[in-house]
Amino acid sequence: MVSVLMPVLDGERTIALALESVFSDDRVPVEVLVVDDGSTDGTVSLIEELNDPRIKLLSTGGHRLGANAGRNVGLDAASGEWIAFLDPDDTWLPERLHTLLDVATQTGADWVADDILVVYIDSEDRVQEVSTVFTQRGLEVNGTRELTLENLVRYDLGVLFLW
Repeated sequence: MVSVLMPVLDGERTIALALESVFSDDRVPVEVLVVDDGSTDGTVSLIEELNDPRIKLLSTGGHRLGANAGRNVGLDAASGEWIAFLDPDDTWLPERLHTLLDVATQTGADWVADDILVVYIDSEDRVQEVSTVFTQRGLEVNGTRELTLENLVRYDLGVLFLW
């Protein structure tokens, strides 16, 4: 099982699409640990109304501790063999988890990472720029490549991996 950690603050507008992307590939069993960081919109109600046993709603106690602290709350409650991160305003391609798990199995890796396509949209919903996190951070990867802990830190790739 993969435990998906999703810290959220006022994510009512985007979280449903993010969750849909997690559940789009039913070959990978997942639990999603949504960690509310003091939302004042309808985020908590939306999660409760979904009433999905794969989703566990946790809280930082309304203290607005930030995304990293929220991930730590989720990590403490996670029961999966693998951990993945997803923000409530992001989505995954349908094959993402399955592909990452295949790479981990084939290589014996303790953690695997993939790139993120970053799309900047203006106030009129027009695409202004498209790039990737690897490119933005000066890392070029084509295919499967071993990344060292040094590179993980140097290129600030912590949010990209499954471990």
